[in-house]
Amino acid sequence: MIKWWLSLLFEQQVSLSIALASTLVLIVQIVLVLLNFYGVDRLNTESDNLEQYEIIANCDSDMSQNKPKLITVVSINIFLFVSCWTFFILTYKVSFLKQLVISFVLGVFVAVTYSIFRKLIKQYAQRKKFDQKK
Repeated sequence: MIKWWLSLLFEQQVSLSIALASTLVLIVQIVLVLLNFYGVDRLNTESDNLEQYEIIANCDSDMSQNKPKLITVVSINIFLFVSCWTFFILTYKVSFLKQLVISFVLGVFVAVTYSIFRKLIKQYAQRKKFDQKK
């Protein structure tokens, strides 16, 4: 394992390190979403104030405006995940400059797509919740 690591180029070592770290963070995030830990903060509120708390919490979030915020912690992590893995995979296939451009463009594309997709899901959930209250 050490021989393999030392046989990598410096750029590969850096990109692989960042890619593995961002992969670990994404896996933890997926596990937390699946276990629904985003609703844990509801435990600290009284039941009659829960709806008011939800309104305040949603107005403070990234998606409270009618446009998605493209630079969030999650989108930066997704950018690092995609761009570093792409950079690592393309090491011996294309030149260094092409590696940088392709990995950067692909990382930005996926991060922006994620932000837009996340906004659409949030809007759908809010509409569905609004329709249920009627």
